[in-house]
Amino acid sequence: MKKFFAFLTVCFGLFLLTSASWAQSNGSSLFQPNDDDGTTTKSVVNQYDTRYKVLPKISGGSNNSLVSPNQYNIRFVRHPQEDQDKVILRISALGSIQGCLMGGFNVTSVEKEAQRLIVTVEKPMIEVDQSVANPHYSCPGSGATPSIDVPLELKELRAEGIDELRLVAGFTQEKFNLYIDDSMVELSPKGKHKAFLSTSKNGAVTHYFYPQGTLILQAPLARKDPDLKNKLVSIASQHHLSPLPMMSDQPGKFFFVDNGGKLIDKLQEQHIILLDTIDTNEVLIGKDGPYTVSRAVDVLASAPSEID
Repeated sequence: MKKFFAFLTVCFGLFLLTSASWAQSNGSSLFQPNDDDGTTTKSVVNQYDTRYKVLPKISGGSNNSLVSPNQYNIRFVRHPQEDQDKVILRISALGSIQGCLMGGFNVTSVEKEAQRLIVTVEKPMIEVDQSVANPHYSCPGSGATPSIDVPLELKELRAEGIDELRLVAGFTQEKFNLYIDDSMVELSPKGKHKAFLSTSKNGAVTHYFYPQGTLILQAPLARKDPDLKNKLVSIASQHHLSPLPMMSDQPGKFFFVDNGGKLIDKLQEQHIILLDTIDTNEVLIGKDGPYTVSRAVDVLASAPSEID
């Protein structure tokens, strides 16, 4: 038995020597030295040290884009000078991203061929800028969508009989019927599109040219009211507003013309104003089941934005 314990003692000693030798060769110590007061010194790791920050690994120059390189959203944007002979076609990458980014995409060519307008764009390539040490503090926190604007000269297109728009990205080509008149411009897809998409149900992109004095009425808390349009028309007539036949593709927005110009003048100073209230019914759930209550909700007036 004594020989057995002696054997175990020798083995444990060899283990300690081997462990100490290994730790020394790796630049560390197996045992922490004691301070003067007898306590053991422990190293403290600073969790905010940039050496321990894990950054996204996106290799530069690769095809690892943070946004889809094969799909785009398209929409018309109102010209800043409200010139009815011009409109902006905005092509955006799908998805909103934020942080320290690099890259983007551009229009490579705009050409006319017979009655077609051909717009070719690059595939978007958005990557993490790894040269920034502290992306959480050095970069804007708000999200952004990479996009490019293509100005269209409508008067020129009409004079030349252009009735088709072709959008090209890489090997993808998609065609749209182009319709222009004095009140609107519209793109309607030819066939089923998979790359250049709009937010409307039928895939069309429509932009209206509103007369001077146009404003929008809406009641956000009564969007589900089946009689909302009639109620807003009644309120509008009390404020000398005439309805417009055109409708936005955004539900709940109704267009009117300010005949007197008083509201439009106010909207020059404020982006949105409280115009009036309407009564709407709301279904609530009580202890005895659902019941209906009537309440007043705000009617808001605003000028059309660049995408209305």
